[in-house]
Amino acid sequence: GSDVHRIGLRSDVFDSWYWQPGEAVMPGDVISVEHSPWYTPYPGAIWHVGVVGADGMVYDFTKLRHWREAKYGRHTFAWFVRHSHYEGGVLIGRLKPEYRYMLKPISYE
Repeated sequence: GSDVHRIGLRSDVFDSWYWQPGEAVMPGDVISVEHSPWYTPYPGAIWHVGVVGADGMVYDFTKLRHWREAKYGRHTFAWFVRHSHYEGGVLIGRLKPEYRYMLKPISYE
């Protein structure tokens, strides 16, 4: 219910790297794509974000200008990265093991 991004891809909590085609992703990974799968790529587009679920699908929240209401999506990874599957187009964020496996609490300060 927060209106503030408390964690984002903080380097103290997440490892992040640019995805390479063929590299596996894991449930819980944050997938950021340079070009939204909803739009044809265009200069100045903002990055779009989803999270890999336990079923291997990418879940996202989207509000396109022409939609009256926002939608939650459930997509294959291939579809989600379809406009950004070149080097540097997909950023993966993965919680560091100590946080992923709840060995340490995450500080929100």
